[in-house]
Amino acid sequence: MYLSAESLTILMVHLIAHWGKLCSAFGDVNIVVIAIGDNPIYGFYAQIPMYDVTMERLQKKYPVALSNATMHVIHEPGQIICPDAAAMMYNVAGKLHSLMHNLTGLTVIISPGCSLEVIALGDFAREWNVPLFATIAGDQALTDKRRFPTVIAYGPPDHPSLALAGKRLLDKFAWTTVTFLCDQLTQYPALAGFYQTACRNFRQMLDSDNAGNKYILYTLSFDSNNTRRTLSDLLQKSKSRCRKADRLNMTNGDYMFLAPHVTQCPTLGNNTWQYFNEEDERALRAFQSLIILNNPNPDWANIQPLLTDVWNVTKGKYSHPLTADQQVAFCQEPSSRLS
Repeated sequence: MYLSAESLTILMVHLIAHWGKLCSAFGDVNIVVIAIGDNPIYGFYAQIPMYDVTMERLQKKYPVALSNATMHVIHEPGQIICPDAAAMMYNVAGKLHSLMHNLTGLTVIISPGCSLEVIALGDFAREWNVPLFATIAGDQALTDKRRFPTVIAYGPPDHPSLALAGKRLLDKFAWTTVTFLCDQLTQYPALAGFYQTACRNFRQMLDSDNAGNKYILYTLSFDSNNTRRTLSDLLQKSKSRCRKADRLNMTNGDYMFLAPHVTQCPTLGNNTWQYFNEEDERALRAFQSLIILNNPNPDWANIQPLLTDVWNVTKGKYSHPLTADQQVAFCQEPSSRLS
């Protein structure tokens, strides 16, 4: 939510600072926000109040330059997960095209959707020659400027920089044999997209710089929701890839585990080994070989006035309590404990 407001601010300041006399050159400025679904993390009710507050603040700060700026919202309601939202982009693109047909001046699209949504929408933006700013998506594919010349993606997960940080960490310690354990997380469909993208991008980052077989790479996909194929089984298979290492203790430093995580925020909680039960000793040994990769954390205290404004707008205009089923489906986090 915080980065969505920041993204809109950066966009508007960029328009003002670098495109000169915007109003005289383009007339009206149309900011079209596409909000698919009602996911409490990145859906309509989580995102649009922030855009409302940001637009109000910017129009007060730049009253002349933004006098002709209008925000339009395309909202597809429902509890929609990322793959389904991507499949809906063709219908959404039709609505967007109809809207733009009736608009004059400059049109800019903002999408707080997931990577699969933006990849589909980015192809339309290229054909329309319309700038598309993605505030959540961060797939490595979106950096391909031949396919997506009008797309700028800088969401909070920021998968390209997260993968680059992981690569530099491997290079620093000369770790060259890497096995990716990629969980499909079918029990958490709202979160699965992030972890799948993170795993895929990390692998692609190493593949792109693997001249002379610098890295030895393996990928083991699994679904922690499938009790017939557990993580323990996959670890055993991973160990068998290297017979010498198989004879060593996996928590004595010969194996390191890297966990790429989204930017931390208060709703995600902490990764901890300590639950004050009989598993603590075992979990502590596991955590001694764990490195968690995070993007920089937002300065939550510094933006408290902004969040207060958003809270007030949400209560007055966008109140939308979640049902018990929605809370379980979209708010429940996977266990952060490693044992």
